[in-house]
Amino acid sequence: MARLPDRERTTLRRGGEPLSAAEQAQVRLARAAYGDPALLVVDHLDAQLGRARLDVLRATLLAHEGVAVVATDHPEALLADTLDAVDWDLDAGQGSRPATLSR
Repeated sequence: MARLPDRERTTLRRGGEPLSAAEQAQVRLARAAYGDPALLVVDHLDAQLGRARLDVLRATLLAHEGVAVVATDHPEALLADTLDAVDWDLDAGQGSRPATLSR
């Protein structure tokens, strides 16, 4: 925010400029988590955040007290180190989906 011309009052142009794609994803995550909603939906933000900012997403998910629904193409990269056990059910044609998750 500090580098933006009017800091948090900067008006974003169509496409989110002057923010980068990763910064736009961080803003979407912050807006989704604001107010501690009962349901937090995260749709492929990990790809938009990039590896350098995955810790922000992980911390947000771990701090969230409600239900979090996460859509990702790489669940092992996002969640494996934050969960005690992940049993992935690989079903041909259906993609991967967690069979059991526990903290």
